[in-house]
Amino acid sequence: MLPLLASILADGTDHVGALNLFGWGDWLFVVWSLLLFIAGIWALNQGYGQPGEDQPYHGGLHGWGASVWGAGSVIFLFFGTVYLVAGLLTGLATKFQLIGNNFGDRMLPQFAGQIAGAVVYVVASFTFKGAVHWGPSLVGETQHTSVAKDIQAAAKSFKGRHVLYAFLAAATLLVIATLLTQLFIKFCSLQGTTLPDEPQVLVEEILNWEGPRYKLIFVFLALGVGAPLVEELAFRGTLYPSLKTWMPRGYAVIITGLIFAIIHGSLSALFPLFVFGSFLCLVRDRYGLFTSMGIHALLNAHTFFWLLVAPEASSHF
Repeated sequence: MLPLLASILADGTDHVGALNLFGWGDWLFVVWSLLLFIAGIWALNQGYGQPGEDQPYHGGLHGWGASVWGAGSVIFLFFGTVYLVAGLLTGLATKFQLIGNNFGDRMLPQFAGQIAGAVVYVVASFTFKGAVHWGPSLVGETQHTSVAKDIQAAAKSFKGRHVLYAFLAAATLLVIATLLTQLFIKFCSLQGTTLPDEPQVLVEEILNWEGPRYKLIFVFLALGVGAPLVEELAFRGTLYPSLKTWMPRGYAVIITGLIFAIIHGSLSALFPLFVFGSFLCLVRDRYGLFTSMGIHALLNAHTFFWLLVAPEASSHF
């Protein structure tokens, strides 16, 4: 999502021609990315976004039962609800000619599916004890016996400075992860192996946008609102805490981050997404689910903005 610095350091000569196409927005993106990277290093050095000692959650399911619920919720609630609702709405809207084939039109049913998925998780949270974990889980935090108090704890820990500092830390980690990815791709090419280095489908659609500009708001709703809500509920609210009940925390972080990266379907972005997904697990432990949602939404909105303002820089670098 912030690959500029990584690409220049790893393979700068391949992008020299693209610099001739840069506009003012692209150069602004260059400056902004460097400043964000430096600010993120400061945030990491200050300890912002870094976790403390975690304590296991003692409410609800445990062991394999918790993990079966966590994995099953991702498969059935996340994919089932989101894509079933999105597919049904897309089919109905197309049949009655309410939408066209434009990517933005398809994003509106996708957003509806994401909201439906989020609603299902919230309902499950109140229906089954421990189905979704909301509040912080660090040592010293109160382990709440009711869902309402757990949500209140997450809301209490949701502060602007927590989101900002953790966002800066995440941005820097993403640059480093992208740098390592680019170096690995370059190394493989020198060995005669060509690895895919294509952006995610959503990124390509935004860069090659041909529809009415106002329909980009549908893309933003799905990317900046719907995805952070339902993905955080599924992965950091359900899957990660369920894994953490019976395996070491580090393993649960790695598994959650890996599955989160895989479902995005981009091999070239696999490692950066893995790093981001893993980092959000640590943020969730320290500040609760609302904060991880806020960071996820802020980073997606940040990416969306620069894809529009600096298409050359964001696509080539």
